[in-house]
Amino acid sequence: ITDLEGQGFLIEQFTVTKVNLLEDRINSHFKHVKFKMFEQQINGGIAETCEAMVNTNGSYVPFAEANHAGKVNAGLDVINALSNFYGVTVPLFVDFRESVTKLIDTNNQVINLYKSAEDKKLRVELED
Repeated sequence: ITDLEGQGFLIEQFTVTKVNLLEDRINSHFKHVKFKMFEQQINGGIAETCEAMVNTNGSYVPFAEANHAGKVNAGLDVINALSNFYGVTVPLFVDFRESVTKLIDTNNQVINLYKSAEDKKLRVELED
């Protein structure tokens, strides 16, 4: 029984190490978002999950609890990672842009959509 318990412990340690390496490899593609792929349970087991954690001034919070600017920048970070991975660029429409002070850097074309009370018709402004 002791030998089997020892083997079970080794298997659990292997699984934890494999999970940590996998999570680190996935997260290496992102700058502002970290994905929590597995959750340690009370009984020592590991449950699969996939929760985006957004960087808010140095600490990570779940995506659902992040403010609007954090969610927008998290989305841009995911798009940047996919663009880099597949070697493509895409036009990005950022709605409610007035609620985001600073967008993270991206190589994609950004089209900002602002709400403006004084404009009654669609207005287009171009920046270089």
